[in-house]
Amino acid sequence: QEAFMEQAKEYRKLVSDSKYNKTIESMRFSQATHPLNAVRALEGYEYSQSRSFAFAKEYFASYQKGVTPPGLPVSWNEKSFNGRDVDAVLAQLKELGFVNVKASASASRNFLEKEKTVTGISVNGKTYAREGDWISPQTEIEVRYYQPAAAKTKDALTQQGIRLIHSYSWYEGKDLAETKADFEKMGFTDITCEPLKDARDEFDENYHKVFTLSINGRQIFRRNDYVERDAKIVIAYHEKL
Repeated sequence: QEAFMEQAKEYRKLVSDSKYNKTIESMRFSQATHPLNAVRALEGYEYSQSRSFAFAKEYFASYQKGVTPPGLPVSWNEKSFNGRDVDAVLAQLKELGFVNVKASASASRNFLEKEKTVTGISVNGKTYAREGDWISPQTEIEVRYYQPAAAKTKDALTQQGIRLIHSYSWYEGKDLAETKADFEKMGFTDITCEPLKDARDEFDENYHKVFTLSINGRQIFRRNDYVERDAKIVIAYHEKL
């Protein structure tokens, strides 16, 4: 068994140490439904030792006992609720077991959004959520929704705001440094970079690439939109483990 696991570790190292080997692996397994048996065994063992597996066992054990589990699984991402009715989203999150859920009105929207539809969600102040993570039932979850009464006039924003030069989709997958420089050139000063530690190493194709970007907690924005000069820009990017 140990030799089998060691074989998988050596294979993983061989691939990660070379861009060429990584490319070959990608081509070889592009149509495969499962990795090599040794790799599958190693990944299964590593998961059995992980924090996520411990949470999963405790989660099911707690429900069998009729008590609240210490952790709940994140079954959505940062865009899962966009465009849905805010009351329905709040009810769904509470049904999942989260007790610290709040809604906040937002003046920003795109032309397709209607009143009281969700424009974004944040978990503990971060504007992205990773499916598969485990968080406490008491975690603060903010659901933002469009409310016209909260809006400033378009004329005021045109006079006082900054016009965006790209839409949200432009930045997804872009280099972190280039993206940050882009917003600095536009005149924004409140820029935060949040690492998402999921890249294997600096040779990973996603390393230091933008995962998602938000403006005042909003992930969807359009080119030529005007936003406040003091808007908070949060850039979530892929960082190595």
